[in-house]
Amino acid sequence: MLRERGTGCQPRRRFRQFWAVSCGKWASLTITGHQWIPIGARPVYACSWCIAQRPSIYNRIVFGKGTIVRDPLHDLRAALAATAGPAPSPHTVHLDLTREARTGVPEIVQADGKDVSTVLAIVQTFLDQNGRAILSRVRRSMMRALEEQFADYRVEESPRARMAVVRRPDYLAHHTGGKVGFITAGTADAPVAEQARLIAEEMGCETFVIYDVGVAGLHRLITPLQRLLEDNVDVIVVAAGMDGALASVIAGLVEVPVIGLPTATGYGYGGRGEAALASMLQTCSPGLTVVNVGNGIGAGSSAARIANRIAVARNTTRAAREAAETNAARSD
Repeated sequence: MLRERGTGCQPRRRFRQFWAVSCGKWASLTITGHQWIPIGARPVYACSWCIAQRPSIYNRIVFGKGTIVRDPLHDLRAALAATAGPAPSPHTVHLDLTREARTGVPEIVQADGKDVSTVLAIVQTFLDQNGRAILSRVRRSMMRALEEQFADYRVEESPRARMAVVRRPDYLAHHTGGKVGFITAGTADAPVAEQARLIAEEMGCETFVIYDVGVAGLHRLITPLQRLLEDNVDVIVVAAGMDGALASVIAGLVEVPVIGLPTATGYGYGGRGEAALASMLQTCSPGLTVVNVGNGIGAGSSAARIANRIAVARNTTRAAREAAETNAARSD
């Protein structure tokens, strides 16, 4: 991301130099290997390569008192204005290749219900366009096909979450500074929590995990929760089945946002997650947010969105403080 060199809101145009935050140096618009894209009317530019590698960072850019927000309807307007239809996707699948740049949340390919050839073609398209593909509900046979087809790529499996991530060798993971904590009531709730954790990490967040601290032995929660808060997490995801009470307990103890993730861990009537979901929805702890039963991807992406927004504010405040300290030192 580039801002024309100068001070305050009146850039000195004669320099024709721009600060590349992503590259960490002053650069000109003629620098090789990059394509600079103007954003809005202000003298701000974005490197197309950096946007492709770390799209969620550029959804919102703050410079001084001004704020530049990406047009949320850009893709819709472009589609309506196009004279031709969208580019054909493999096997008539219409992929949302710009979702992460638009919303900060990458598209996740649900492998279950699709044949192997379709999944492989979809993954190849994501690799070609974005450098990474994320898959959920990955069967063992599908995992073998991915490892064989993409032997020259980086293929990572999360068996407990039944998910996989395939990356190009040159793909650079981004780190936003967001911090997300994950707590489960029981070990049986861990697979859904791992789905949420993987998504949060793919969205650039640092994650912290506490497993098996349910309300049947509430004393187990105290010390791990204290450590989690000392790590300054921005949001906590609580995965719980049975009565789902742990989410309400934690929401009543901490000041950070809490997302309840009910799981289908239980017995008999209501044991498929209905009781946990109803309990979380009827919580008496104000502010608890709840996703559907087993929706680890939804919980993880929501948590990462919150954490990443907080990280933007935190980083902006830190940068402003450092700039003020530098200016003060120079004046001395």
